[in-house]
Amino acid sequence: YCRGELVSKKDSLSFKFPILSKSFHIKKNKIKPADVWHKSVNKFYFKCDKGHSRKVSVFSLTYKQASGRVNDRYHELKKDRKYECSICNFISVYDDKKIMSYIDLNKHTKDELKKISHSSKNDKIWFKCDKSSTHTYKISPANILLRIREKGVFNCPYCFGIRVDEKSNSLHSKLKNTHIIFDESKNSENPKRIYYKSTLKAYYFLCNKGHQFKTKPSNLFR
Repeated sequence: YCRGELVSKKDSLSFKFPILSKSFHIKKNKIKPADVWHKSVNKFYFKCDKGHSRKVSVFSLTYKQASGRVNDRYHELKKDRKYECSICNFISVYDDKKIMSYIDLNKHTKDELKKISHSSKNDKIWFKCDKSSTHTYKISPANILLRIREKGVFNCPYCFGIRVDEKSNSLHSKLKNTHIIFDESKNSENPKRIYYKSTLKAYYFLCNKGHQFKTKPSNLFR
């Protein structure tokens, strides 16, 4: 029962989500919602009022996106409601003005963006930061949409040091105009791959007089 292999009445989809269960396609699934665990990650067919049917994970319909730290994440139960069809509720990336403000339009056509759902996890679009032209990479629209819904904005991972760009936020780029040298004979890491404000590890450096010292990059650039 705890693993969802056997389903008790109180843990079934029909008991926990009676409204959603009405959209459960019994003929295609060849199983009743009373026999499906409401936390199941398995995919089943659900049908909207217009007759569109799609195979989706039960868990994605019954629980919200995990929140909190990685080691302390929890899922919040969604409200019981009708199945929202992805075809009927299709919103393209092009029609979502907030997501469009984070896209590198030089790498996409209008027609291309109109075919991609703003909640797609499989498609990739080019993100571009408004602070630096080198802060660009491919990401799914769903990742941008999730952060916009949670925080109201999508913060550039390069500006926050989550990703490292050799030309703008790497330790190598920031040491260029200083008298400090990254000691490659003592360090095995590549300074082009280290965030210049990193607090994770201390490295060996040399001053212009040849004195060696060890410190974290964050101590050099406050």
